[in-house]
Amino acid sequence: MAERKAEDGPDELHRLRNRMAALEQRVAHNEVGTLHARVVAGGLGAGAMALLLSLSLPWVRGGGFGPSFDEDGELSLGSSARSVGTGWELLSTAFDDGWWLLVTGLVAVLLTAALAFAGLFGARRGVHVAVQAAGLTLPVLLLLAWPHGSDPEAGGGPMMAAAAGVVVALASFWAVSEIDRTAENRAVWERLGRQV
Repeated sequence: MAERKAEDGPDELHRLRNRMAALEQRVAHNEVGTLHARVVAGGLGAGAMALLLSLSLPWVRGGGFGPSFDEDGELSLGSSARSVGTGWELLSTAFDDGWWLLVTGLVAVLLTAALAFAGLFGARRGVHVAVQAAGLTLPVLLLLAWPHGSDPEAGGGPMMAAAAGVVVALASFWAVSEIDRTAENRAVWERLGRQV
């Protein structure tokens, strides 16, 4: 009987070491997961807001140079020769005139922002994959939808929307990698839990 207790001691110590190693792995995973969650939340939140705000920026510009001084020396914020159209105005005009490819590009900006907000509040893998797809295709769609032969030049809105699309796609990539890593680690922890 004394021999049996001597054998139980090292086995118990080995099980405790394995359990301690599993707990240390879990703590390290949680620390990395917290960092990833912050990056994902920041990227999705900032990207979604940038997408919405990009529609308020000038998307088309033509003529003039903005602020100028008149003959009396007073500051004038624009002239009749300067025309600026925001993304919202461009969406309305494109819809009224039947520029459906441009309407599709502008609606894609809104859809990508909506998906980014959904990804911000929902941690499902499918939502984040949809955000990745929408965010990465947005710059290409905006480039293809832009009327290339027209006089007005592009303002800052399309560039901001394209950059924000890439930001939300990268943030969702981080989210998907974190979801996959968590699933793999959960399987390892369950297997270690059965061994301990």
